[in-house]
Amino acid sequence: MSVRERIGVLVAHGDDVVREEVTAILANAAEDMEVVGVARTGDAALALARKLEPAIVLVDYDLPGRDGIETTEALATLLPGAGVIVLAADMSAEALRRAMVAGARQFVAAPPRPEELLRAIYQVHDMTAARRAARQVAAGGRTSRARGRRGSGWGRRSRCSPPRAGRARRRWRPRWPWRSGRRPGCA
Repeated sequence: MSVRERIGVLVAHGDDVVREEVTAILANAAEDMEVVGVARTGDAALALARKLEPAIVLVDYDLPGRDGIETTEALATLLPGAGVIVLAADMSAEALRRAMVAGARQFVAAPPRPEELLRAIYQVHDMTAARRAARQVAAGGRTSRARGRRGSGWGRRSRCSPPRAGRARRRWRPRWPWRSGRRPGCA
């Protein structure tokens, strides 16, 4: 089994009993998870998320103050790399649709069963980790460890290709004398 990084979870739920139950599930069931913060309202959840930057945020659908949908939308823009899981007692199709449109990655019945909650957290964490890796590759690849230069890793372009759009400050011209604009041996 591979060693996973610790997953920081922020729990935002209006009901004290459910909030404590979720915190106990995460504390006892998973050694690679830690509850980094607990919030009772949507505004408190946003303030804690801005401060702590958790990997996963569990949001109550019927959160007091700012409701779960508004909180989910704000979290999706505030922390695009974090995964939001909505906990809801109402499992209707409309509630599911509203949560997913707002930016939630998973929808779990409240109060959650431990295995269902842990499975959802792992799925969302793996999905957001894959998105972060894809975003890093799209942004130019890994940086070289030896010299700290860009473009030496996954996103490296061929010597035959022109620079990416928007990156060149001057008009791109081939540095070789052939008029075709292609180097010999480049297809």
